[in-house]
Amino acid sequence: MRGNVDVQKALDDHYRSLHEYNAIKDIGQMLFGKCAELDGITTKEIYERFGLELDD
Repeated sequence: MRGNVDVQKALDDHYRSLHEYNAIKDIGQMLFGKCAELDGITTKEIYERFGLELDD
């Protein structure tokens, strides 16, 4: 039984971390969008300015 509990805890921790990562990534994407809007350029152009791909 102990092994199952350890696996479930590891999965719970992983899902929690993934959720936090996605929330932070969403905030970053919103900031890039706002920067692009303020500069009057596209989001793609702001990503290029920072040497990023749109799927980064």
